[in-house]
Amino acid sequence: MQFSKEISLALIQGREQLPAKNDRFVLGVIGNVPTQNIYDIALKAQAGGIGLLVAISGLVNLLMLTGSIYMIQIYDRVLPSGSIVTLLGLFGIVLLIYCFLGLFDLTRQRLLARISVRLDMTLGAACFGDWISVQEHSRAHEGGEQPPLQQLVHLRRLLSSPAFVSVCDMPFVPIFLMALYLIHPWLGTMVLAAAALACGMVVFGRWLTRRTGIASVAQDTILTDMSYQSRRLAEPLRAMRMQDDLAAYWLGLQRSSLVWHQRLHSAPDALAAFSKTFRLMLQSAILTVGAVLVIQGKISAGMIMAASILAGRVLAPIDQITGGWRLIAGGWAAHRQLHTYFEHYAPTLETVELPAPRGRISVSSVSQTPVPPRGDGSQYSLQDISFDLQPGDGLCILGGLDAGKSALAKLLVGISQPTAGEVRFDAVKLSLWPSSQIGPAIGYLPEMVELLPATIFDNISRFRAEATDAQVISAAKLARVHDEIMALPDGYSTFLGRGEQSVLSQAHLQKIGLARTLVYDPALIVLDDPRRSLCRCPDVEEIVHDVTRQMRNKSCTVVITARQPCAISALNKVLILSDGRMKRFGPTEEVLGQPYPARVAAKVRTLPSRGNGTAQVGNR
Repeated sequence: MQFSKEISLALIQGREQLPAKNDRFVLGVIGNVPTQNIYDIALKAQAGGIGLLVAISGLVNLLMLTGSIYMIQIYDRVLPSGSIVTLLGLFGIVLLIYCFLGLFDLTRQRLLARISVRLDMTLGAACFGDWISVQEHSRAHEGGEQPPLQQLVHLRRLLSSPAFVSVCDMPFVPIFLMALYLIHPWLGTMVLAAAALACGMVVFGRWLTRRTGIASVAQDTILTDMSYQSRRLAEPLRAMRMQDDLAAYWLGLQRSSLVWHQRLHSAPDALAAFSKTFRLMLQSAILTVGAVLVIQGKISAGMIMAASILAGRVLAPIDQITGGWRLIAGGWAAHRQLHTYFEHYAPTLETVELPAPRGRISVSSVSQTPVPPRGDGSQYSLQDISFDLQPGDGLCILGGLDAGKSALAKLLVGISQPTAGEVRFDAVKLSLWPSSQIGPAIGYLPEMVELLPATIFDNISRFRAEATDAQVISAAKLARVHDEIMALPDGYSTFLGRGEQSVLSQAHLQKIGLARTLVYDPALIVLDDPRRSLCRCPDVEEIVHDVTRQMRNKSCTVVITARQPCAISALNKVLILSDGRMKRFGPTEEVLGQPYPARVAAKVRTLPSRGNGTAQVGNR
């Protein structure tokens, strides 16, 4: 491990002359470090709790025999003797046993909740990290598999459900069958056959609804996606007056979903009705056979009632499992998928503390294949992009629609990965930087600014516990939103929920997003089309210009994407993209043909942006 650290440190300390193979060697060394399935580790950590759960379940089921034994004593001992003292004594003992039964049952429920909480605490962060790390259009969860965070929810629901308690009781069903056989073999055989028939009906019912369940889930998914996308596209839908036609189409999808839902539940409902009827018939049959055996003198009258109670205890877990079969199946599938996921899960390894990021960017022969592939025959969204930026540089990436500006911006901050080539931050791949160190060193403003349901302070500070008031306030002042925040009753403690967001205008919310980008004086700032992300701010040009100027004065590298020149006078380099290819790159004066800012816009409109032709970069 020390050898690996030395090699990593040699790479990390800015030795740009190191060949790429050294990088691969370091990754190979790190990749050979044995990793364990943290899901299995989490389950093994609960081995003591699971063992205690089994023991308590055994005690609970043994104490469940109390009712049957008490019934035998009442009919066969108390009633013939007429002894009130014996009756009261037995009653007191039964009450005491039932108190212990309730205590053990409560302990079992608490233990299950504890196991569920500990699994969540161990795996929750990793599952949530997977949820927010999945890239747009990612195929990580193909085949209908749900993300680990949702699978963890299914597992938690199962552990806290009565159906899982019945699963814990199933191994102890032979105890009650043995008691029935001790009363009389006929009664034991009857209940055993009934239990086997009930299990067979459950398996048959689930096999019968397997395809129906798949179709129902698929239809529900379509309906949910349609509702979600319609909400996101509400404005263009209203503009084109599509509400009525879309509502009629959605009603058709809903009817289809309801039909499949009814088909899916028809078989379980029939099984539930059959199970209830079957239990009543079995109890009557036991009483009938028991009466015959009493008449023949083979068992006592109390044993009839005891046998009826025992038969109910045998069939009760089966009924519970039948009713909660969908929950059990979902939990079991979640268990298997979590196990599979964490087999390939690569936890964050302990890394060497790197030198403070300075903002030196190196893009070498970067290409990226779009996912999903575009339908226009093009193979790449970006192709063979190469350039270098030094700390304090300001770059404006210009291009028209589908030029690849946003794709390049996402590559620079590590949101997506190149298909070929590499992006280096201070001569080190972004993937090799510890998140705790590289996170504050990068500021990213997406095209669409959205805030999380938390306080203004938390949103600006990026939820870092070590954030100071001075850092947050400084970023807010630079984004020109400090005064508006202080005018609120709760100031920076104002909670930005769905309803509470109305206390601030959209312009102020966008500026808060900009403050989140600027906090901690990052070494690299990427503003992806700030005219759009700050569209509600009337002074957007002035804000972007001032931010760019001030951050560059702090040796911060600033990258701005735009369809027309933005804050050009505060930038020193320009890169022109067209159809994913780099057309021109260099100092602003050279690329634009003359010193800025005079006649910049006019010059840019005539720059080549698509192949050998010309296009108006400044127009949408």
